[in-house]
Formats: sequence, C-alpha cells, structure tokens
Amino acid sequence: MNAIDEFEAFARMMEVDGQTPETIAKTFGTTVAAVKGRLRYGLIHPDIRAAARGKVITLDTMKAFAEHPSQEAQREVFEALTKDGGYLQAYTVRQALKSRGVQVSDDIGAFVREDYEARGGAVAADLLEEHSVLEDVALVETILLEKLGAAAEEARMKLGFAWADAMVRYDYATMADYGRVYPGPIEPDEAAQKRIDEITAELEKLQLEMEDEGLEDGAYNALYERVDTLEEEARDLQEAYSAEDLARSGVIASWQGGQITLHVGLVRPEDTVKEEGARGSSPMAAPARSSPRPTTGGVGKNAAATASRKPAGSCACRKPRSRARSYSAPRKVLPARCWRSSWRGEIRSCAGRVIDLPGDSRCCGLS
Repeated sequence: MNAIDEFEAFARMMEVDGQTPETIAKTFGTTVAAVKGRLRYGLIHPDIRAAARGKVITLDTMKAFAEHPSQEAQREVFEALTKDGGYLQAYTVRQALKSRGVQVSDDIGAFVREDYEARGGAVAADLLEEHSVLEDVALVETILLEKLGAAAEEARMKLGFAWADAMVRYDYATMADYGRVYPGPIEPDEAAQKRIDEITAELEKLQLEMEDEGLEDGAYNALYERVDTLEEEARDLQEAYSAEDLARSGVIASWQGGQITLHVGLVRPEDTVKEEGARGSSPMAAPARSSPRPTTGGVGKNAAATASRKPAGSCACRKPRSRARSYSAPRKVLPARCWRSSWRGEIRSCAGRVIDLPGDSRCCGLS
C-alpha cells in the first residue's frame, strides 16, 4: 500500500473496527508515530489526496494543504495552481493559502461572516460576491472556535458532562489518544414506558404509510422527519450515561463536512492514564467502561453518524427520497423495552443526527 492507501485503511480500522493507533501499529508491524502520521492525512481534501496517490503531486506538497482550515479552500487553490500544469511545490501551496484568506462562499466563511463583519474584519470585495475574501484568517478561526465552544458548552450543560472543548479541524491523530464512554440501557419508569409504547404504536402506523410507493416525495420526507424525531425521543428514554462516566468525560465540537459536529463521551488522555493507573493498583477493580476509540464525527443528538443505535421504538431503515424517488423496504419495529447497539468503534452521534446547516442554532437537539 502507498501512504494514502495506508491512511484510508487505518482510518477505516478506527471507524469501523474501533481500533486504536497502538493496535493498528501492532497489526501492521510499524510504530504508533507512523500510524498517527498517516492519520493526519484526514485533514486534507480527498481530491488532493487522490492527486498524491496518482503521483501528480508529492506527499510533502499534499501535506502543505493541511495548513488551511477549509478543505474547500484547499481544493480551490489546488485547482488554480494545477490548471496550467507544471511542478507544484509545497512552498507555493503555503504561500497561496496564506494570501487567500477565506472566501465568503466557503462553508466556514458563510458560517462566520456576520460576526466577522460585525467585528470589523477586512473583506476583499470581488465583482462576483462569492469570490469576496475574509482576509483576517486569525479572526475567522477565533470566531469559529467561539461558535464551536458555545455549541460544546450547550451540549455539556444539557447532557451533564464534566467539560467542553472545541477544535477547528478534526484530527484523527490527536483524537486517537482520547478514551470513550458510552450510554447504557436503563429501565424506563412507568411514564417513560407509556411514552415508548405510544411511540412504538405511532411508528408502526408511519411505517405502513411509508410503504406506499405512490406517496409524493414531499409527503414521504415529512414522514421520514417525523420518524427521526420519534426514534430519537424513544432512544433518550431508554439509555443514559452513568454518573461516574459523566464526571470524567466531556464533549468536543469541531468543524467537519461544512457543519458543527459534536463528539461526546470523550475521556481526556490524562484522565485515561489516571484511570488505568487506578485499575492497576487494585487487582480486583472492575474494567472501565471507557474505550480508547477515536472520534470520527458528530456525537450527541443531531450529529452525524456512520452507524446509529436503534433502541425500542425504532422504525424502518429508511432514507429521504431523492429526485429519483429511491425507496428502502422497512424493517420491523423493535418491541418495547428492547435495546440494542450497533456501535462498531465510531464515536459518532449517540442519536445519529446531523446539525442541518451552517449557522443552524440547533446543537445536539438542545434548542
């Protein structure tokens, strides 16, 4: 495998199999530092990684693109510098990114522009509005971090975690050092069970409605959104973090895929070390519930998920219809009180959701 293939393999092992840099290094007979070095390629736009794989550019040139916070900006600079052919150097890339600023049409630019202009940030206007540039990259990142921090703090207060933090870019290598705790099943009280039964009954009706292939796209997608809401409510009634786990874990908000992504249930590296030390001094101590699995996307209600958990009160596997009117056959609704998990190592949404748009005030379903 070349270096790019190694990154993709390592990232897949972390996301799908829940492996750590240590276990990956052992599997491949390499060092942990080498694994983390490859994982940093995740900061770079996929098109640029593909160019490096195809030897259109060198690995050093590819890594230079990681110095800009926006992958969209990386892609645009890459296209501008390669349109006339010729050899592309890492130095040229760094200079181009440094002078570029952040375009107002970039996902980050659109997200922070209002606050940026309110603080007097310089804007280099262009005849085409979408090409105007927010010139003060430091101010852009400051505002973005503030917004991410606010989202993380809101989630912390709502969910009861011990701490909240923010990072502009998700970095596999950094996050691989964090431990992870998970919510576990709880026995619903009488009121909660009554609501779960109501949700299950409503989901069964919605499932039958969604089986009608003559349903218009708009009506189908409205049903889809309703099912999403009900499934999330049922999930929240049937699982929770333990008080012990809440006291040592937290939430980090990052900017990923053009939106705020929340990573919840994370245990800082220093706390993971303390915990392992405490277990080592007590031979009879029970194993910790945390796992040193990396984050790969948003966690919390309304955050991205590559694998979602479906407790009691869940409906068919379904997706919003595209213009092509794709249809997925539903699966059975799970019986009440049943709880199951399909976590495979991804630290993604414990509710399987995504904040819809840049600037969306909803964080983790808290508003």
